[in-house]
Amino acid sequence: GTGAAGTYTCSGVTTTTQTLPTAGTSPLTVTTNPGFSITTAGSAFELFGNGGLTFTDHNASTIITGYSGNGIYAVNNGTGALSITSNGAVTGRESGIVARNNGTGALSITSTGAVEGTTYYGIVAINNGTDLTIDTDAVTGGQSGITAWNEGTGALSITSTGAVKGTAYNGINAIIYNTASTGALSITSTGAVTGGESGIVARNNGTGTITITHSGAVTGTTGIKVDDRTNNSPATINSFAPITGTGGFAID
Repeated sequence: GTGAAGTYTCSGVTTTTQTLPTAGTSPLTVTTNPGFSITTAGSAFELFGNGGLTFTDHNASTIITGYSGNGIYAVNNGTGALSITSNGAVTGRESGIVARNNGTGALSITSTGAVEGTTYYGIVAINNGTDLTIDTDAVTGGQSGITAWNEGTGALSITSTGAVKGTAYNGINAIIYNTASTGALSITSTGAVTGGESGIVARNNGTGTITITHSGAVTGTTGIKVDDRTNNSPATINSFAPITGTGGFAID
């Protein structure tokens, strides 16, 4: 990417890892031009923000890693929010998209292209700020498809419109860790969700609700596993397709 002072634009075809830092405490902003694509041996993007981080690709760019690394690796520290928007295919040898927000704002990932992490996660998102929101199409991970942990104060929402698969572990794994959180945990899936262990795992350690709505089949050793650690988080499952637990439990 070219630019300065935390603002970069990516153009053309490249085989070089794009390591893009912010300047001081300024936000990091990364965009793409039409025709951009990146194929690297290691990680494709390594993004570091200190006052907010925004990655936007509206040009269906192809983002691929080869022997190691992640498709998009993004970390925000300090203040601000972290936002990733992509409508192209993202493939990482380790994970497809890795996002960590240590800032005070929200973490959001919107992907309408296929995301794959060959070895670990399709998407893994960890938030210490406010809300954590993930909107995706198809997602595949060697271990888990979508893993989302909100350690902050807000809600956690996952919406998937394509097939989500975690080969070894979970299709979707969503956890609100903060016991002081009043945020709701919501999972909505219209495509099939499959996990080697569980199709969907939802846990809310706070006092907010848990709602799972699915119109695609959910399959795992356990189909859907709901864990309410506070006994104050009512769980609602709206099921419009089969839930299959190959190990004996459809819902646990």
